[in-house]
Amino acid sequence: MKKYNYKYFWIFTIVISCILFCAFIFKIKIKQKFIKIGLCVQLSGPGAELGLGVRNGARLAVDKINANGGIAGKKIILLVKDDQGKPTIAKQKDLELIKQGVVAIIGHITSSVSIAAVPIANKYKTVLLSPTSSTPALKDKDDYFFRIDKVSEDEAQLLANFAFNHLKLNQIGIIWDKKNIYYSRYYARNFTQAFSKLGGNVLFSIGYDKPNSINLSLEKITPQFKIKNILFICSDIDLLAFLKSKFRHISYILASGWPMTQTLTINKPLLENKNIFFASSTPPKKNQKEIIFEESYKKIYGFSPVFSAARGYDAVRLIVKALQINPNNLKKGLLKIKNFPGIQYKITFNKYGDIKTPTYIYQIKNGHFIHIKYDK
Repeated sequence: MKKYNYKYFWIFTIVISCILFCAFIFKIKIKQKFIKIGLCVQLSGPGAELGLGVRNGARLAVDKINANGGIAGKKIILLVKDDQGKPTIAKQKDLELIKQGVVAIIGHITSSVSIAAVPIANKYKTVLLSPTSSTPALKDKDDYFFRIDKVSEDEAQLLANFAFNHLKLNQIGIIWDKKNIYYSRYYARNFTQAFSKLGGNVLFSIGYDKPNSINLSLEKITPQFKIKNILFICSDIDLLAFLKSKFRHISYILASGWPMTQTLTINKPLLENKNIFFASSTPPKKNQKEIIFEESYKKIYGFSPVFSAARGYDAVRLIVKALQINPNNLKKGLLKIKNFPGIQYKITFNKYGDIKTPTYIYQIKNGHFIHIKYDK
């Protein structure tokens, strides 16, 4: 009886060993056959439009690259996570992606979420490539954070110059989103410095936690100041909430490029007879690459892309280019990229992973963002 059990013990051991060996070989083949790229952006909840655009653009790039043979014969797998626009969720999802063996993570959308995620990227030496985060708090740092949106300082300064010299505003108030404090508070500070230097007066600068608190914040300061002009540093959803409020009589509304989405333009009735101006790095004239990209996007998704879609598309292409330059060190590969032909503009990373692009002024008219020629 013991001999019989001993015989089957060895058979069982051999079978299990074979299964484990096959699993190991399969894992090696997967590793050799595929390259995993992570993508972690906000895909749900209010303000998810930019994240969805990034995801859709990235998928288009992956499909095109794979159709052309991938990277040295290896197909790309895009692993997608929803960070819900929350720093704690973003850190959790980034760790999951790193454990899954991604070569890089495309993310995040807002600066405050990116700030929270950078320490994890640095700890595991995994490139974090943001399509839209532009906080000055992350500039001039030798780390694993890269971005394809410029630092917001220049944008805030140009908007201040435009307000004072072109619109002839000498007083303005600022309302900014506390949820994305590393972007909005820095933007408010840079605008204030530039506007004050020109001779303008910033009457107030206050943050809010929720869209429904915007009116409460303004009501508190109404007795002190006669509000005519406001710089809003917020998402499209929050700007719409403001346009619906009883303070909609404001003469001029200024905003960063953050709320320049279709969510805003489709609410055309709210935009009528409003003087709303934006500062953005999105070029006014579409080149041939962008036209082709938009056509491909519409064909797949059935609607026009938001500006972040091109950033998602370029993010995948930049990672691929960097791997071709240096397959063993993605960070070094990215730093060697010069004048990369992005969909909207050429991309060159400085030694800290930041880029430089021009800033443009837009006004919303008849549901469209119209470029306003302005040279300070």
